[in-house]
Amino acid sequence: MVVRRDLGELFEMEMKHSVGAVLDAHVAMIGSPSMWRPWREEGIDPLLPYLNTGTLLVDVDRWNDEHMTPRILKYLETYDLPCVDQDAINLVLRGGFDRLRPAYNSMPYHIMKLLRTVDLVESLEDIDEAITDPFVVHFHRSFLGKPWTIGSTHPARSLWRSIAHQCDPKWRKELDWFNLARGVAAKYAKMSVLDERAYSMANLRLVKG
Repeated sequence: MVVRRDLGELFEMEMKHSVGAVLDAHVAMIGSPSMWRPWREEGIDPLLPYLNTGTLLVDVDRWNDEHMTPRILKYLETYDLPCVDQDAINLVLRGGFDRLRPAYNSMPYHIMKLLRTVDLVESLEDIDEAITDPFVVHFHRSFLGKPWTIGSTHPARSLWRSIAHQCDPKWRKELDWFNLARGVAAKYAKMSVLDERAYSMANLRLVKG
């Protein structure tokens, strides 16, 4: 993840829940059919919002008061969850979290036309901000590949690589055959078609001040 803008607004935010987070760009609702989750077994409304754990704003005192950690661990012990801790947190919260704007966790699926479902619940303006001027860029696993790998097609890969070069000029890109093959297959299947605005991400830079 790359933090490119000041996060001061988050620390000044008045929270109503123990957690604040951005809706997952691909799985906007806990019952989204792309992966199995035990919403039916647990009697959970499948239309409840589903967060992505890339950026979490946590009220630590409330988290502890609500015994969040043992409750999350219980779900991890009970089910084989596809997104592991992220699924467990969502099962515990059941939609009870403070919604952060998408720009605080700009994900690959925000910029992939066919796999973005969050359009159903986010405004066009907020999605535009997540793509063109995000606070945080989250390079999670996707058909676009990680920015440190050969063959990555994420349009903001140069942002990550420029920071990596500052930290270690000798860093080298890795070869990940499996995810490279996934990316090529997705491209030919037209699953990774980008939103036109995504190409502007190639020019993203850190915002100072």
